[in-house]
Amino acid sequence: MYRELCKSRSLCENLRQKIKHEQDSKLKEQNSMKHAKKNKDTETFRVKKLEAPIFAGSIRDYPSFKVDYERHMISSYGKDPYALKQCLSGEALTVVKGVDNDFEEMFRRLDMKYGRAEKLIDHILNELKRLKKVQEGDNMKFISVVETVEKCWLDLKRMNLEAEMNTATMVSQIEKLLPPIQKREWALRKQKTESKSIPLSFKEFLNFLLEEKQRQQ
Repeated sequence: MYRELCKSRSLCENLRQKIKHEQDSKLKEQNSMKHAKKNKDTETFRVKKLEAPIFAGSIRDYPSFKVDYERHMISSYGKDPYALKQCLSGEALTVVKGVDNDFEEMFRRLDMKYGRAEKLIDHILNELKRLKKVQEGDNMKFISVVETVEKCWLDLKRMNLEAEMNTATMVSQIEKLLPPIQKREWALRKQKTESKSIPLSFKEFLNFLLEEKQRQQ
């Protein structure tokens, strides 16, 4: 009886060890697969190249193109005129025609054509002047106007020129485009602030427009 009991215990212990060994092996295999997948993902991420920035001649796109090129392309290609040429198309490619073997001259001509602050300001202010008044209930038109105003602000801000829009004249110009409800809401907000003798900035006006846009989406 005692021998049978000992034998039974021994069999149970062997079975327990076998199960534990199988579980440990399975766990190691799972961990190994996880590490292999992680290493593969990391390797894939490392070899993936950034797409080269492309500039076709829009003055609004030039500031961001130049920043992207200097940040991502020069570190890889240096001042290689061929690399810069591959990033140009349309009118921009025509601007550097004849000097496309001289990196410095290529960028000098691009700067003269597209990088002058006064040209960017004129382009943006003219775009704002072309905006039409939004009719009551035309939510899509209101959203479009707000998005245009925001883009103009951000483009100027990128060049540290946002002061060109941060004027009472500009706020008044855009106020006139608003439908009656938004115009009334903005007037109430201005009234509350003006009672504290604190003038509202264009950024605060833009924040109001973005809030109204969010409500209509």
